[in-house]
Amino acid sequence: MPGAGYARSTANDLTMFIKACLGLVRTPLSGALARMLQVQRPTGLAGTNAGMGWYVTEDKSDQIVWKSGLSAGCNTF
Repeated sequence: MPGAGYARSTANDLTMFIKACLGLVRTPLSGALARMLQVQRPTGLAGTNAGMGWYVTEDKSDQIVWKSGLSAGCNTF
């Protein structure tokens, strides 16, 4: 039974999606993907702000962009 909002894809699809999110390939969605990483608001987590669709955690030298989810007993990060 697929979860709500699921996407069916291949490893190649996911690799292309990651490359597009990192700005390594240009797609018609490149502008929208870049805006998803822009900080929209602060969170209660130290060094972490919310983008549109992602969390952005920074320290002195690194930036980690991440998303987690929990649904029907499954957890992702």
